[in-house]
Amino acid sequence: QKDFMWTMTFDFATEAAACVPTSTGHVVVDVCAGSGTSAIPIALRASKEQGNQVKVIATDISAGLLAELSSKSSKPEWKMR
Repeated sequence: QKDFMWTMTFDFATEAAACVPTSTGHVVVDVCAGSGTSAIPIALRASKEQGNQVKVIATDISAGLLAELSSKSSKPEWKMR
């Protein structure tokens, strides 16, 4: 069930991420990022389009959800706080 929900929301978030403008030097902040449903697609798109010139910051009150986001990330340069 969890993987199915992640796939459904990730697909939606990927389309929504296309609406977020990213240019070299931009910083995108995802407040209440949860497990990264929005932050990850934005970071992936920015990485493809701008290299690593866009910083995506994900923040959430739940350390557990941020840990889940971090575990999904394959990019070592992502910094989780």
